[in-house]
Amino acid sequence: MLQIRPEGYIGDQAENGFVAYFNEGSLFGLISLEDGIEPDEGKALLHLFQEGLQDASITDLATFESTTSNLIIKLNFPAHVGMALGMYYNEVLYLKTVGNGQIYLRRGNGFQKLIEGDKTASGYVNELDLAVFTTSQVVQVLGETQDVRVFIDHLPPKDIIQKLNDEDYGEEEKGLGILFVEFSSEEPLLPLPPEINSLQVNIPVLEVEEKAQEYVKPVQSSPLSRVVKIIRSKAFTFGAIIVLIGILTWSVIFGYQRRQSAQITAQIETTQVEIEALLTKAEDQAVINIDDALAHIEEARSKQKTLAAQIGESHAESVAKLTQIIDDSESKILKKETAEYDEFFDLTLENKNATTADVGIFESTIALLDKDNATIYVLELDSKSLTEYSTSNVALASQVDIYGDSIYYLVPGEGIFRFSSRTESKEVIPANGDWKTIQDMDIYSGNVYILDTGNDEIFKYLVTENGFSDATSYFGTGESVKLSEARGMNIDSSIYIATKSALLKYLSGVRDAFTPKFPQDEPQFDYVYADPNSDTLFALDKKHAAVYIMDKEGSYQKEIQADIFGKSVAIYSHDGNLHVVSGSTIFEVPQK
Repeated sequence: MLQIRPEGYIGDQAENGFVAYFNEGSLFGLISLEDGIEPDEGKALLHLFQEGLQDASITDLATFESTTSNLIIKLNFPAHVGMALGMYYNEVLYLKTVGNGQIYLRRGNGFQKLIEGDKTASGYVNELDLAVFTTSQVVQVLGETQDVRVFIDHLPPKDIIQKLNDEDYGEEEKGLGILFVEFSSEEPLLPLPPEINSLQVNIPVLEVEEKAQEYVKPVQSSPLSRVVKIIRSKAFTFGAIIVLIGILTWSVIFGYQRRQSAQITAQIETTQVEIEALLTKAEDQAVINIDDALAHIEEARSKQKTLAAQIGESHAESVAKLTQIIDDSESKILKKETAEYDEFFDLTLENKNATTADVGIFESTIALLDKDNATIYVLELDSKSLTEYSTSNVALASQVDIYGDSIYYLVPGEGIFRFSSRTESKEVIPANGDWKTIQDMDIYSGNVYILDTGNDEIFKYLVTENGFSDATSYFGTGESVKLSEARGMNIDSSIYIATKSALLKYLSGVRDAFTPKFPQDEPQFDYVYADPNSDTLFALDKKHAAVYIMDKEGSYQKEIQADIFGKSVAIYSHDGNLHVVSGSTIFEVPQK
């Protein structure tokens, strides 16, 4: 694990302000209080903040961020507080900035601002990386990022601090604080005690000539002399050469492998820093321009794919980690949520073989078509009371709807029927000879609307005293309509149509300028529901197991994902929550 080498610089304290840096084990950073505080108060506040960090159990970026935020609130820091904080834990560097805090990183020849404002980041560091913790005050003294880079250059922290001390910045320097944290594999150098520094060691000189006289006489061969003889032999010399060649070969091969592994590790870490910088930009742009945010995410994915192609399968885990970082950031930026859901009602409690083919909705009552059992179940959502309507030709029905106390169902080739009792129904609209492919039926204000994709048409039947009028076209004269890909519709003063690749909106038979944009790549729409009690529109995408939420003017709000969406027949809202009908069960997705 690399060692932390922190060294800091503090300029003149601003009037009624306080700036200081700290280093407590694996935690370090800089705090700046611009005004309204005396130095003694600032020191006391910093001390309590350090104690709070040390006492907390911080193991990841989330706990680092939450601990810091909670301490700021608990200690009642002034509103104008700037922080640039770091924690080095398990070889990962966690970073957080608050207010006007800024953090830069120098790696090799590269230098860039990592985060500023109220942001967090994390990543691996390389040996000799230099992290710079400061505030926006540095801009007034040294300039923008490129100017800071030139000033710092490749100098070690001591030399940078000396340069700062040598310059006279005048009033601009008030309130400036910078903490330099260098990462090194060497232990921090400790000064030697004075008595060791001044110690003189005398090495005695051997009188070689006098001693040599004692060994002039020949002596018998000793074990040592035999060893010397072996060492001097040709066989030993040859063997030693082979061993040396082997050692050299091992050193070269494995040295190369170690260097290559180090290069790959450095490449991964550099790419991660670049990706995290792009994702930070994407987060900043998301509020202003979602397209720019998506472009930054795509660039981050491109860097990840390039890295994966270059390093192959040898570091698959690291590549997967980068993929997860991008996915998490994308979900946050694009407001994707993974939805949890609970069972709301199960039809099998009434009929163990029940299943749903279509759904009709009116206020707090829904009708569920069960073709297999020739039954339509009517469920009152508030009380969860269930009523069954059944007659033989329901088995041939393709659509169902409900309006008030009336239950309607459509049988292709025969017409539209309405129940007169729980076991009897009668035809109220005969089949139109022009009907081709009936995709959906909806009833609004008592009028019946039929979506016929084969005719690119919505047939409208107006309610009359004696039943219903003849079919008329909903669309205005001359309106060009293409509905071959339509999968369903829903009416709420306007008609919303879900097609395979788009959502359409018509008002009084005329196409509305309704062009919602979705972050999902090529969404597909299977069902649309307009909440009659709010300005919210829901669109179901079974392919991506997602529901897109927007307002009725097409302004995108968020996306929620759950596996149940991929198997659903219909969706609708009730009591502020989203209901999903799938098979025999209605599930409820709480809306936060």
